[in-house]
Amino acid sequence: MPHTAIIIAVGSHTHESALIYNRPRTMLPALGKPLVVRIMNRLYRSGIRDYVVILGEKEGNVANHINQKWVSDANIEYILKRDTVPLGRILSQIANEHPHPMLVVSYNDFTHAHLSDRLLKYHQISPDDLILAGSQESLSASQQHRYASLPAITDKPIQDPSSQLAADSIVLLAKTPTPNTPNLILGDTAMWGRRFVAFLAEAPEATCRRHNLFDIAADYFALDHVVRVARTSWTLKVQTDQDLLTLNRHLLTEETDAHILSELPYTVHIRPPVRIDPGVNVGQGATIGPYVYLEKGSSVGRQAHVRNTIVLENCFIEAGASIENTIVSSRKHHQFS
Repeated sequence: MPHTAIIIAVGSHTHESALIYNRPRTMLPALGKPLVVRIMNRLYRSGIRDYVVILGEKEGNVANHINQKWVSDANIEYILKRDTVPLGRILSQIANEHPHPMLVVSYNDFTHAHLSDRLLKYHQISPDDLILAGSQESLSASQQHRYASLPAITDKPIQDPSSQLAADSIVLLAKTPTPNTPNLILGDTAMWGRRFVAFLAEAPEATCRRHNLFDIAADYFALDHVVRVARTSWTLKVQTDQDLLTLNRHLLTEETDAHILSELPYTVHIRPPVRIDPGVNVGQGATIGPYVYLEKGSSVGRQAHVRNTIVLENCFIEAGASIENTIVSSRKHHQFS
C-alpha cells in the first residue's frame, strides 16, 4: 500500500478570501482545525504516516503548527515552493526522490471523508494508473471547474466488476463540460500509480512548467496513458469564503467534532450541531445553532441569535443581534444568501 502523501499547502490564487489578513489560506478554520490539518487528518486515518508538505512562501507558520500540534508518529518532509517555481517542477523533483505510488491532495480539496480509502483500494486493483477523484455535484460557490468526460457504456470488458474501474476510465479531460456526455467535476485529489510516477520523474519541460494538477494530468493523458476516476458523491473545493461556511456546515453534520468546549450560562439555548472552542464567551439567553462554529476567543452577546455562522477568533456579536449565513471577522460581517 502507498505509504506517502503529498500535501499541496500553497495558497491557491483561485482561492479568493477576505479572511486572510491575519492568516494564510491554508490556515483558515475548518471546525477547530486549519484546512491543511483537516486534510491530513483524513489521510492519517487511512493509514498514511509519511508526508511531503509543499509550502508556499507565505505559509511558514503552517510547518510550526503541524510540528507543534499534530500527531507525533508521522514523518513529515517540507518543501518550500517559491512563487517563481512552477508546481510541475516541484512534483517532478518529488517523484525522483520518492519513486513509488503516492496520494496527492490540495489543502482546500474536500469530499467524502472516506475517499482516500477508496483511492487506496482502487490502486490495489490498478497499481500503474493515475486515478483522479470526481463527482457530478460540486458544493462550491465558484464556477471554476475542471471536468472528466466519461463513456456512458464502456467498449472494453470488465475484468473485475466490483472494481468499477473499467466503466470509470476517462476519455476526455476538459476545462468546459462536453455536451451530451456524462461529466464529472474533478478535484485536486489523486492517486499516483507507478506509471504516472515514472512519467513525472522524467517529465518533459512543458509539464515541469505547469502550475496545477489538472494540466499535469492532461499532459499524461495526451500520451495515451490510462487515467481513471474514482467517483464520490460530492466535491467541495474551497475557492470562496462561502465555501468555507459550507465546509464547516458539512463537518458539523458529520458530528465527529461537534463539541462544546466552553462553559456556558444555563440560559443559553443550543440547537445542535454546533462547535464551540475553548475560551468562548456567550451571554445570557443567547441562542446558538444550528450549524454554528465559534472559534476560540470569540464572544456572543446576551439574547443574540446565531445560525449557520462562523465567528472567527477574537470577534464579537452584539447583544440582541440576529446573525445567519455569515462569517464574522474583525473587519466585517460576510453574509451569504
